[in-house]
Amino acid sequence: MPHLTLEYSANVTESQFPELFQLCHAFLVEHLQTHLAHCKSRAIQCTQFLIGDGNPKNAFAHVCLQIMPGRTPNTLQKVSQGLMELFRHHFSQSLKNLNLQITLEIKELQFYKKI
Repeated sequence: MPHLTLEYSANVTESQFPELFQLCHAFLVEHLQTHLAHCKSRAIQCTQFLIGDGNPKNAFAHVCLQIMPGRTPNTLQKVSQGLMELFRHHFSQSLKNLNLQITLEIKELQFYKKI
């Protein structure tokens, strides 16, 4: 059931995400013990944004991972570290050329209904 949403500023260099999402799904299947068919990922480019003083080299990539509750703090820490490593690798060009901030938020869902 993991839902991964990536919001990113329009000035980042990288804009293709299928390979990254495949890596994320494989990682989540292994570390959250979920089924591949339940993993859902999407990317949303933000064309209207302001970071800090408005320097055009400022950029962001924010990842929100929504999961069912019940994972241990240790598991959540490993998932956080592993996903951050995947995103650092994917955004390596933007990390070199921009003031890119990558953030990750993990939310445990309190209510979820599948139809």
